[in-house]
Amino acid sequence: MLKSFTGVFAATLVALATTAPASAKLAADNDVVTGGWDAQAHSYIVNNMNYPFSAQKNGIEGQLKVRVKIAANRSVTGVELLETSGNRSLDKATVSGFFNLSNFPALPAGVSSKTLVVPVTYKMAQ
Repeated sequence: MLKSFTGVFAATLVALATTAPASAKLAADNDVVTGGWDAQAHSYIVNNMNYPFSAQKNGIEGQLKVRVKIAANRSVTGVELLETSGNRSLDKATVSGFFNLSNFPALPAGVSSKTLVVPVTYKMAQ
């Protein structure tokens, strides 16, 4: 008998423009509200990250936070685990998953990289 697993992946983000002056940094932080690059990045993450299959299969849930650096070529150049979920395999799968994202929206003009702080929640669907 085959079992079917359904999970929910949720992410929110806080963004910093790493090469912009303070006024532009504030504007970048407000992009989620104004529907700019950060909103596009959030949509890209939510649509392309998956609940790790092994975690789903074993009913593992958790919340963690990562810092993700995106380069001008739209690829992920760094992922740092800021807060663990308490499950090493879930943390590792999340970090690997972010490194596999390679087609982020093009960065705003004049910005060479962006750093996102992404809280991630994995929860089994009811």
